[in-house]
Amino acid sequence: MAQIRLRWPHLTCQIRNGTLVCDGPVQPTAASRTYTIRLQYRVGLEPRIRITKPRLERRTSAPDQPIPHTYDSTRQGRERPCLFFPGSGDWRSDKSLAATVIPWVYEWLVFYELWHITGEWLGGGIEHDQGSDK
Repeated sequence: MAQIRLRWPHLTCQIRNGTLVCDGPVQPTAASRTYTIRLQYRVGLEPRIRITKPRLERRTSAPDQPIPHTYDSTRQGRERPCLFFPGSGDWRSDKSLAATVIPWVYEWLVFYELWHITGEWLGGGIEHDQGSDK
């Protein structure tokens, strides 16, 4: 939690029932809108990020197309960004959330905004089932 507070002081973090919960605004670029995120992490589990405001939206020109690289794609408006492929080693419990997952959400949001403009996901990654991750 200390690393997050030092590197990302605009996030408010606390421990709730053994789970680290951090909330706050992020603006991926100066031209981007500001999003509010919630990071939840419990030791032994993978961290989860949710964009709480504004809700993630599908492209108006293709409303049936799910948002790429998300989980919970059946719950339109409640999708969660997929920041790393589980079990790939991209993120491990010995890695800092402040140096991995939080910067990754900024990067994911840039690609999300570009996807809205171009219709193409430019962020790379591994294709996966977009249902619930667990």
